[in-house]
Amino acid sequence: MNCYQSKYWQVDLPAEWQAEQEDDAVVLYHPDNDGALLISTMQEDEDITDEYLAELVDEHVAADAELEQVEFGPFDGLSVCYESEGEYWCEWYLRARQMLLFITYNCPLDQEAMQDDVVESILESLQLPSENQLH
Repeated sequence: MNCYQSKYWQVDLPAEWQAEQEDDAVVLYHPDNDGALLISTMQEDEDITDEYLAELVDEHVAADAELEQVEFGPFDGLSVCYESEGEYWCEWYLRARQMLLFITYNCPLDQEAMQDDVVESILESLQLPSENQLH
């Protein structure tokens, strides 16, 4: 495992997974697979409330989608997975106090089963960097 640390969060990456910083997000991927995990971070002025999170999800998620409550380390929020045009997609809307992470994962539909566990293990390792730990 390798640790990838951004300014706001960190995760453990399986061997051979790579991270690339883009303009406003970090892309995590295995170079031999077609899937990619994209993490965008937003800092708000106040703690992110349930209402704010619900509004955000309502804007981006289909009304009939089955949302799931999730918790990864100090982050909690909602997730949804779906199929679209031969692709498997998952979206996570996570918060820790004033920080919001919008995370997406997509891969070809036929690769979903082999990558689901790896993506889940990456998200389960999600933490704040030591200087940002919540008290």
